[in-house]
Amino acid sequence: MESRKRFSLSRIAGITLVLLALGMVSAGAQTVKIASIAPEATPWGEGLNRMAAEWSQITNGRVRVRVFHGGVAGDEQDFVRKIRLGQLQGAAVTTVGLTTVVPELWGMVMPGVIESDEELNYVLASLEEDLDRSFRDEGYEILTWSNAGWLKFFSTQEIRSPEDLGGLKVATGDFVEDINEVMRGMGMQPVPLSSPEILSGLNSGLIDSVLYAPLGVAGFQWFGVTNQMLDLPVAPFFGAIYIDERTWRRIPEQYHEELMESAERIGVEIESKLAGLEEDALELMQEYGLEIISISAQQEDQWYEVFEQKRDELNSSYFDNDLISKMTDLLDEFRENN
Repeated sequence: MESRKRFSLSRIAGITLVLLALGMVSAGAQTVKIASIAPEATPWGEGLNRMAAEWSQITNGRVRVRVFHGGVAGDEQDFVRKIRLGQLQGAAVTTVGLTTVVPELWGMVMPGVIESDEELNYVLASLEEDLDRSFRDEGYEILTWSNAGWLKFFSTQEIRSPEDLGGLKVATGDFVEDINEVMRGMGMQPVPLSSPEILSGLNSGLIDSVLYAPLGVAGFQWFGVTNQMLDLPVAPFFGAIYIDERTWRRIPEQYHEELMESAERIGVEIESKLAGLEEDALELMQEYGLEIISISAQQEDQWYEVFEQKRDELNSSYFDNDLISKMTDLLDEFRENN
């Protein structure tokens, strides 16, 4: 009888220790909520899901990433606000979510500042430490950068030269006023519309043009109305995944390097897939009537000269900082050597 009692007590003690251990593992698990405006069935959505799985595996379940796809957590400005409130811990963002944190970045995406993928990649690689530091100063840790394409003019009318912009009504939503001023200086009429409002604006005649990445135009199906695309890279459309620095510091440092490598690899994969998808999207839109207007190198130079002139007239505060001064020097250096 006494031995059975001791056996029962030892079993209870064993079960208790197991439960306590499980409780300690559960208590030690850290949940990281990351939001994105991209739908789940996109390179961004799929990449974030892979990152969530890899981070859990790398940390043996100590870090659990929950991804909120498709804008269910709001828009990118909402993401920033919710990160500051602790309701989110990170986000996959485009230019809007980046410039909300570091407004100086608007200087990189002003029309005509950066003219090619090669220039963008050179600038991002050269300024990566400076950019990361700028975000760290604001309380964010950049996990990976990714080039998401280029903003291009889509319109109901043919556009070949800057003079063709006169009188066109272009949708603007998250652009800063300085970019709108550049457009006004070129004769366009900026109309403040968010992405969900643009299709009805096109159908009603409120606007007749958009400055947007081709993948977005295809996804929102605006090309049914704006069936003319000027094949001119106007401004880069890049993105990043960032995480609240307080959250990053709470993750054991022993995992940092491997977690960062995971995010960087996934960022490269996202960029590669987006490039392929853009080509497919352009081919599909052409099948449905999109006309792509090609121009000569001389005509491109004319566009960039006008962009520069309008930026100089603006005297934007976004160009008056060390980060953009470094970028300008890098662009001059790259263009001299290429």
